[in-house]
Amino acid sequence: MIFEQAPAPDPNYWTQYKSKEDEDQAEAAMAGADEQAGPRDFSTEDQVLLAELAAMPRPAYEHARVAAAKKLGWRAFVLDRIVESLRPKTAKKDAIEELFPPTTPWPEPVNGSELLLDMRKFLDRHVVAGDEEKDGAVLWSLMTHVYDAFDVCPLLRLSSAVKRSGKTTLLLGVELLVHRPFIVTSISAAALSRLIELYKPTLLVDEADNAMKNNDDLAAVINGGHMRRTAKRVITEGDNHDLKAFSLWAPKLLAGIGKMKDTMEDRAIQIVMKRKPSSRKVERLLSRMSREDLRSKATRWAVDNLEELKRAPLPSFPSALNDRQCNNWTGIFTIVDLIGGEWPARARQAACTLSGDEQAGIAELMLKDIKGIFETPKTDRITSADLAKRLAEFEGRPWAEWGEKEQPISPNQIARFLKRFSISPDSIKLPNNTTLKGYLLEQFEDAFCRYLSSDPPENPVSKRNHGTSVDSVGESSLSQNGTDFSGSVSRNAVSANTGAAGSVVPVQDADSAPTDAFEGEEVPPFEIPPEPEQADFIEPHEAPKRRHWPD
Repeated sequence: MIFEQAPAPDPNYWTQYKSKEDEDQAEAAMAGADEQAGPRDFSTEDQVLLAELAAMPRPAYEHARVAAAKKLGWRAFVLDRIVESLRPKTAKKDAIEELFPPTTPWPEPVNGSELLLDMRKFLDRHVVAGDEEKDGAVLWSLMTHVYDAFDVCPLLRLSSAVKRSGKTTLLLGVELLVHRPFIVTSISAAALSRLIELYKPTLLVDEADNAMKNNDDLAAVINGGHMRRTAKRVITEGDNHDLKAFSLWAPKLLAGIGKMKDTMEDRAIQIVMKRKPSSRKVERLLSRMSREDLRSKATRWAVDNLEELKRAPLPSFPSALNDRQCNNWTGIFTIVDLIGGEWPARARQAACTLSGDEQAGIAELMLKDIKGIFETPKTDRITSADLAKRLAEFEGRPWAEWGEKEQPISPNQIARFLKRFSISPDSIKLPNNTTLKGYLLEQFEDAFCRYLSSDPPENPVSKRNHGTSVDSVGESSLSQNGTDFSGSVSRNAVSANTGAAGSVVPVQDADSAPTDAFEGEEVPPFEIPPEPEQADFIEPHEAPKRRHWPD
């Protein structure tokens, strides 16, 4: 076969694309543009063309951009960025003021305690809910004015079992109190990212159960805004796929029926609404109502106290709250500790009511039920089939209607679920000398201690020596010494009793001999050796004596 010779490359082919130096020049010119002056280092003709493009409406510019970029010798995305920098900034300012009319701060200093009481009285007139629920709502509302002083901004979650339970009424009441409110019933992840980046609103999502359905991107954006350091979303845009970062740092309220994703519920202050009795009467909250006085006072209090809140020490936390719940309530506790009076106690009471008795996540719930199965009747092993059957028998649990098909949970589904805890089924020996797939109690001991106890162990018990007998292991006793908020954990004393002598390797006390000693060795209790009077000298031919150190 004869191939024709390819033509020589056109030496001017790449001149239609700008070099890196030209792009850098465009970037520098864009950086040098301001509202009064045009871009530097361009000819007069180019400056006139850029000014005309910047004055065009966006649809007209979209039609003209390709030809203009070709005339200037730039790629289109470089022209887009320069033209955008030259557009009048007043348009953006006017759009912000149209969506979020500015709030004038109250002319006089505001007493924080009186402000919270006024907010609470306002909700009392229109909302039927418990005292702690309404306290939580007004405390969160005030926090939206100073959330930038903290590192964590919790969601406010309004939920109910059925419709017409007052969720929307409370949402509308909170709207009149928070900083820069913006109510939606549906929004995309991309729109939410841009909304927060441009306007920093307090987002109030009604019918959130519908908005979040099968929308993992939106859930990721909402979850990502929980902590300041992780509140970023990065996308690519333009012909050159430039990276653009959006801030997700803003307060958010979600109102809807039922539960949402565990990760979202864990980042929220929960307020569960119930339908009011027909005999209970409150004033109707009309859409034309305004409480600009309360928002104005909150704005003034925020202006006067923001810097002091940034310097405030870490507050104290009730023992009923776990670490994530302490993070969620840090900002509110810091606010009420500064305000003083009755509010520090009221806020902590609200936290214990709304968050302290929060239902465990689905993973912790399965561990809790499995622990109950091992304890009643007491056993140290169970087959996968029996575990699935026993779990499905729990009333009020999701195991009987598991997954999309809502069928009883299967052994394979349990195995996949427990894999996150590094627990997997293995062959176990049963009392009738048969061997089936199942689980040993000792496989769960570390998970039980870490996720069902308030004080997880520093060093998990060694699992090197697995017993093969079917005799049961006695119940472990865990010392509950508590965990401080800094994350330091005290040592647990973990002990176990055995059934028949030599049937199962006993769990040793954490302060006794190490658990990983060689078989047949007698290991004395560990003692710290005294300091020698002078440094020990070891002859070259003399090997040092072996010492045993605790795990």
